[in-house]
Amino acid sequence: MTARTWFCVWHVFACYALGGSLLSSEARAVVGEDNSLSSAYANGWTDGSNGGTGFAPWQLVAEATSNGFAGFFLPTSPGSGVDNAGQPTAADGSAWASYANKGDGIDQATAYRGFGTSLNGSGDEFTVTLENGFVNGIAGVALRNGNVTTTASDFATDARLQVYFRGAENNYFITDADGEFDTGVPHSFFGIKTNVRLTGANTYDIDILRYDEPNDATPMVTTFMGRTLAGSGSIDSLALYQQDSETQSDAFFNKLVYTTAGGSGADDASDFEYSFGWDFGVNGGFGFGPWEMASETDGGFAGQFVQGNPDNGVDNIGTSGGASVQPDGTVWASYANKGNFADKSVQFRDFLSPLAAAGDTFSVSFEHGFIDPSGKVGISLRDRAVESFAETVEDFADEALFQFFFEGGDDTYTLVDANGEVDTGVGFSFWGIDLDLTLTSATTYNLAITRYGTANDPAPEVTNLTGLTFAETMGNGTIESLAFFNIDAPTQSDVYFNNLGYVALEGTAGDFDGDGDVDGRDFLVWQRNPSVGNLADWQANYGMGNLVAVVRAVPEPASTVLFSIAGAMWVFKRSR
Repeated sequence: MTARTWFCVWHVFACYALGGSLLSSEARAVVGEDNSLSSAYANGWTDGSNGGTGFAPWQLVAEATSNGFAGFFLPTSPGSGVDNAGQPTAADGSAWASYANKGDGIDQATAYRGFGTSLNGSGDEFTVTLENGFVNGIAGVALRNGNVTTTASDFATDARLQVYFRGAENNYFITDADGEFDTGVPHSFFGIKTNVRLTGANTYDIDILRYDEPNDATPMVTTFMGRTLAGSGSIDSLALYQQDSETQSDAFFNKLVYTTAGGSGADDASDFEYSFGWDFGVNGGFGFGPWEMASETDGGFAGQFVQGNPDNGVDNIGTSGGASVQPDGTVWASYANKGNFADKSVQFRDFLSPLAAAGDTFSVSFEHGFIDPSGKVGISLRDRAVESFAETVEDFADEALFQFFFEGGDDTYTLVDANGEVDTGVGFSFWGIDLDLTLTSATTYNLAITRYGTANDPAPEVTNLTGLTFAETMGNGTIESLAFFNIDAPTQSDVYFNNLGYVALEGTAGDFDGDGDVDGRDFLVWQRNPSVGNLADWQANYGMGNLVAVVRAVPEPASTVLFSIAGAMWVFKRSR
């Protein structure tokens, strides 16, 4: 172990509960995400398939020698041994799998994939799961500069970092600027999760989570800090590789995620997380906090569900892609009806990267039927984080910078901002609308409203409203959360939402590790590399963000392994 490497081992639930990493938190926004349960792999893991978001299509290269075999497949049996690499938490056996074995020479199978956005600076992060049995060859993952895909053996070409298991060894290895490095993490039949966090253009920290049993809730977490990447340049692609595993021990990979110093989020009701409903605490897509629900009734009914009927009238918002894609009717739906005019259903959610600067964007699709007078259905963007287990149905408008709704008895949609209620002039439509909001400064915005006039309207009407100003609130002037609201629509006209997305181009000043909050870890990053930013920003914004994890880390001698949690204290804060 090099003198500059800080090394810690943790085997405690507190470490895993926050995303399984001391180096990352759930406040981190995501640019790219994919897993093997994406509908893109319904017919298998094949060359050119492209699930999730933020990645180029897969390029699968297999090379088998005489009497050998090499290729790719998608296991679906829980007995495949993919006990933690499967999705979601149950051992369902789903993963991307490769084989390369029993030939007279070196059989190889490598899956290449480009990043839509390169990783090249402090705070950028990459995560993947890996599982394999005993091998005679090697199985692992490489992060690479460029995207050379000529042959299966190119996985090591311009690789800045590799994590792998090699036959005849007992532990997992890393290859970086210091050459090959034994992590000391023993092989596991139940897999590992690798989380890489860049601390600069050429330096990184890494967590390796080792699972000891199926769905291990308290994996051993081994952390290496202050290491250096091999080579030079940005990280532009990945390679999942297997070479000469003659024992027929397949390799399994899953749960690809990467982030950059900005932030973004995307979600829709067809995400696997909503398979059992749209409920409190569910968290599909990426870049958002979990949903929080509030409802109130007065002799009626109020709540939410997932609607999956293509005949429900949700003609344009049911499937991502708007009018260009045949809708399947899968949407988030709410109801608040048939009572004594006091039924309400509201859903709240945090943005893990708040919207605060010119160029930041927000988008959503929205559809409903007729609403009775006094009823109101719509969307709020709020200058406050979600108060866990404390939001009420009246809070949808609390510190709202922007609201968009349809009110019973009106003919057009209304927005609320610094000018109060503003008639958009956009007429009601049974086939729904898309909202695309773009910040032009911290306090101003433009709004595009796309109105569908027919089912799968090939030429929807677009209305552009410009030069608008957000309402003033008691908060800090950033969009931190949203609320979908359905306030007393007694005709039983359900309200539908879908295609939720945002992009935040800038993070909080002082967030040196780019995880969406300003905390003790940012100070550690600044200590190692003061060029990452201004310490005054850290001091001014300390505590900003959805989650603050304060960790006191002391460099230990290279031979020392830390097994205590006494040096870590987790502090939860809520920004207002």
